[in-house]
Amino acid sequence: MDIFSHGLWTNVVYLKTRRRDRWWAIAFALLPDLIPFGPFFFEELAVHGIHDGPPTFAPRALAWITATYPLTHSLVIFAIALFLASVVRGFLYARPQRPTSLHPYWPMLAWGLHVLTDIPTHRQTFFPTPFLWPFSDVTVDAISWADPRFLIPNLLALAIVYTTLGIHRWRTRQREQLEVPKAT
Repeated sequence: MDIFSHGLWTNVVYLKTRRRDRWWAIAFALLPDLIPFGPFFFEELAVHGIHDGPPTFAPRALAWITATYPLTHSLVIFAIALFLASVVRGFLYARPQRPTSLHPYWPMLAWGLHVLTDIPTHRQTFFPTPFLWPFSDVTVDAISWADPRFLIPNLLALAIVYTTLGIHRWRTRQREQLEVPKAT
């Protein structure tokens, strides 16, 4: 899935959480793509501009991308990171009655959601998702997120969801403005 959709869908999933947690969730949803591709995005844009087709990364960029992409797109690495974060938070937020309990950091689940949505939206020919790395190099040859058969329904669904949320927010504000304060 494209990075913008990852962020927008994560925002919807975490809509009912605290604003700070929602922003952290969006960050965790974007990081799996930002870590491997982010450092070279602006260089690619400056050198080649906006163009159709896959980017033409320099050899040094490919070395970085191929080293970091499996790390950020592995459910195994995600599970280990979530567990370690939960252990650390368990010690930070320890209570006398539960000195070693785990405290999962729920916004981190957006990283796992990113990987799960990438599995069925990447082709073998362009950064397939190595979701079981380092135990296996198995990937799924699925529909590309850039294929119009996926991209158009995804963008339409985002438009419908955000339009519905906007209408709901507008109606709520209208109702709040119409409420007359009770006289005391």
